Amino acid sequence: MSRVSYPGGPPHRVMLENGMRVLAARHGQEPLVAVVLSLEAGSRFETDERAGLAALTAATVIEGSTSRAGAELASAVDSTGAVLDVAAGYESATFTVTGLAETIEQSLSILREIVASPLFDQHEFEEARRAQLAELAEDDDDPGLVCRRELFDAVYAGHPRHRPANGTIGSLRLLTREDLVGFHEATYRPQRAVVSVAGDCDPEEVAHLARVMFADWSCGGMDAPRAPGRVPTVAATRRRIIKDREQAHVALGHLSVARSDPRLYALRVLDVVLGDGAGFASRLPTRLREDEGLAYLVESDSSSTAGLDPGIFWSYAATAPDQVDRVVHVILDEIERIRTVPPTDDERDVAVSFLLGRHLLDRESIESYAVRLAAIERYGLGLDYDDRYAEIISSITADDVRRAAAEVIRPDDLTLVVVGPRG
Repeated sequence: MSRVSYPGGPPHRVMLENGMRVLAARHGQEPLVAVVLSLEAGSRFETDERAGLAALTAATVIEGSTSRAGAELASAVDSTGAVLDVAAGYESATFTVTGLAETIEQSLSILREIVASPLFDQHEFEEARRAQLAELAEDDDDPGLVCRRELFDAVYAGHPRHRPANGTIGSLRLLTREDLVGFHEATYRPQRAVVSVAGDCDPEEVAHLARVMFADWSCGGMDAPRAPGRVPTVAATRRRIIKDREQAHVALGHLSVARSDPRLYALRVLDVVLGDGAGFASRLPTRLREDEGLAYLVESDSSSTAGLDPGIFWSYAATAPDQVDRVVHVILDEIERIRTVPPTDDERDVAVSFLLGRHLLDRESIESYAVRLAAIERYGLGLDYDDRYAEIISSITADDVRRAAAEVIRPDDLTLVVVGPRG
């Protein structure tokens, strides 16, 4: 298998005097650049009582700084033709500015202004909270999301990952502006930050600009929150959530592995074989949807949620209420088959080709590549990770897949969640 080449050379990495890490790579053919600032400031560092705090903080910091009100800041972004996006998840809060290569200095300056000196205007805070509450109400109306949320709540009981990153209606209503200020002071620190840049740029010049822009950013006086402890092992449970819908949404799951687990890549091949093929004839969709006509939507995954903490293995299907037991039976049957019998050579080869193709497609976007650079730093994967990925995936054998399935998927520990009509 040939190695993946870097069109503009491998990423360049420096650590600034204040502890912030900067990665940059020349990438793509257009005169564009994506600038990402990723902070260890996700819901991983909240308490249950303040669930949703990380997401609300991230949504509010972009609405004005101590130097410019929200409208002025938005105008500054628009004037460069750039686009500012924010995403807050379990591990991190990520801010991305994508624009013309010639505006990279302004992009870095805007990001520095956002994260280092937000205004936390009371009106903007209340507007952001209203938007987040509306988002939660929409989530509650989506039985598929409710099914996933309930599964996470059961599997991660006693751990911060049991709750959704956008919080709960009850916790959001209790949050105050002062809560956001405190969370910002504790987590928005250069030592917890990675700036990653991809596009039409000079990586060494990017490092110089970042050093100038962020030189005076220092941490506050509050102690930074500690990472949560080990995810506790919980017994398998069953949950039935009544929703007035025509379909029943079924999920089976338990803890999987962390990003650092050496079995992760075998599990990625497993995921394509079992239920995450996106067009490839994966086993669960083929049997549940095409062979038996039991479900119109089928998913299975054991690797995509792996991070600093273990992710989750889950299989999911939407089906007729009177077919729930049959769907569960089929899922368990296919799980047992993948645990005991290796995939065929053809299944393994097609899955590896699919993963390599998806990896290459992901690289085409400068935004996704910049985000991946930040993840490479967070998980300590090494600057040559993209160059090694093809060899790692291509080395996975069919028996590696079966062995990983047998070790990671434990049928007796699967929690069952059903969301749908009373029946």
